[in-house]
Amino acid sequence: MRESIGGAQVLMICVTILLVIIVVLSASIGYTKAFKARNGLVNLVQKYAKYDDSASNVLNNQNFRDEAGDLLQNMGYMVSAGSRRACTNRNSDKYKTYEVQKDQFFNYCIYRYEDEQGNQHYGVETYMYFELPIFGTNDRFSFPLYGETFTFRSQVSRDD
Repeated sequence: MRESIGGAQVLMICVTILLVIIVVLSASIGYTKAFKARNGLVNLVQKYAKYDDSASNVLNNQNFRDEAGDLLQNMGYMVSAGSRRACTNRNSDKYKTYEVQKDQFFNYCIYRYEDEQGNQHYGVETYMYFELPIFGTNDRFSFPLYGETFTFRSQVSRDD
């Protein structure tokens, strides 16, 4: 009666607690990377996107791609090689133009929206993924994080 819990049960409880701690830490690290990547990309889009005809294709700006690649590589964000993740459809009736671009090297998407008044804004989607020591880095269990830039107002001339 004294030893109602045996050594095997104590070992299983310890292993379960250890696995839960590893999963929680992995999720925390993945979320932090995706959050920092999303915010960094939103800032870069706001830096390089301007309201003009070239604004529809931020990813074709070589300076943007170089700076985004350096940013994501330095923080250890996931490279998209072998990624099965597709960009989410975020189209809405309130926009007359909707475009999406997926980067070929890193796992993120950039959305461009234009409303009826000609105002544009961008959305950036990064993915939180798990880095588990046994399974390595994969995107089987990844979750999107989405953020938007400020609105680029159309350059409508005013008659005062």
